Amino acid sequence: MKKLFIFSALLVVFVGFTACGGGGGTEKSSEKDILSFKVDGVPWDINPNTRNITKEYPKGTTNLNFVPTIEFSPKATVEPKSGVSKDFSTDQTYTVTAEDGSTKEYKATATVAQQ
Repeated sequence: MKKLFIFSALLVVFVGFTACGGGGGTEKSSEKDILSFKVDGVPWDINPNTRNITKEYPKGTTNLNFVPTIEFSPKATVEPKSGVSKDFSTDQTYTVTAEDGSTKEYKATATVAQQ
């Protein structure tokens, strides 16, 4: 009977300790950056201060509908999602949401060279 009591007590302590996660590492990530933005494997410029993402295309380019591939902070999400076609002749806003729920917006625009 005494062995059963000791075993039960140890089991309760073990389950309680593991359910708490050991008391550390429970803080959620606040990282929310776009790390790379590419169209057909070609990187666009990202200004981390203004959060503008830009690319100039050659004179005569008429179609600015692109499907970007976006790499962003681990544990974050981005909307619109990577792989979704957008018309970049006007500003497109991308919102990165960190694991902790905080957000950061980026503006992506393609331009056509005048010369």
